[in-house]
Amino acid sequence: MKKYYFILPIILLLAACEPDEVCRQETSVTAGIVLRGIVVDTTWIGKEVTTWDTITVQGVGNDSILYDHSTYLSVLRLPLRVDTDVTQFTLLWNGFTDTLFIQHDNRMQFISMACGCVIFHHIDSAWCTRHWMDSVTIINSTIENYEQDNLRVHSTVPDTTWFK
Repeated sequence: MKKYYFILPIILLLAACEPDEVCRQETSVTAGIVLRGIVVDTTWIGKEVTTWDTITVQGVGNDSILYDHSTYLSVLRLPLRVDTDVTQFTLLWNGFTDTLFIQHDNRMQFISMACGCVIFHHIDSAWCTRHWMDSVTIINSTIENYEQDNLRVHSTVPDTTWFK
């Protein structure tokens, strides 16, 4: 009978070490791309526009369409690639196509056994082709969640009928 007394503490220890099945922390991060434009009339007086219509966004190097003719957008939430240090996105708007380039570092962070790892990013630079985008500004270089804004895309267009 004495030889079975050591089994009871082992069973209690295993029951106490049961892993937490629910991950309590978000493990996906995305870059927040704020869209800002200036609409100019025939006298070149500008008005800021913060909501864009009918934008399609696709990652370069894969077939994923992240936004498909999406409407009333002010911010895009785009995942950065973890297998390279430059992520590219093609943005189609009103018949014009631009490519957004984001150069970044990837940093793996262990969260827990239940949650696993998350890859955070640090933006080093960003640029774009200039068909409808004028420039890209880094407003927060650290990407550690899916709610923050990181880049601002600037555009100046002469026709207010393109915006809602």
